[in-house]
Amino acid sequence: MRKQTLSGLCFLLAIAVVYALRELARARGLLLPGAASFTSVFITSFIVAPLLMIPAAKLNQHLLAWRKARGRDIEAEERHEIVGADIISLRPVRSEDEETPQRR
Repeated sequence: MRKQTLSGLCFLLAIAVVYALRELARARGLLLPGAASFTSVFITSFIVAPLLMIPAAKLNQHLLAWRKARGRDIEAEERHEIVGADIISLRPVRSEDEETPQRR
């Protein structure tokens, strides 16, 4: 799966996990300070999402290898994809990290 999709999926999964844990605590009769609103669930999920990214990235490596063995190279597509336009270019797109020399 693509990197953006993986991070979005992990964030949504983190929201679900934090919300489920909050409801489980409420069902057990535990009152958690600051857990009264959905805003606290949203903020806490920002902490939990990177923790979920670690095993999800390992799983994603196996998924990418499986798809590459069946003829679909997602990593090569990402190198040629223009993100804003949702199209795939014939030439590799330069990443934002690469500095382009400026002519004077």
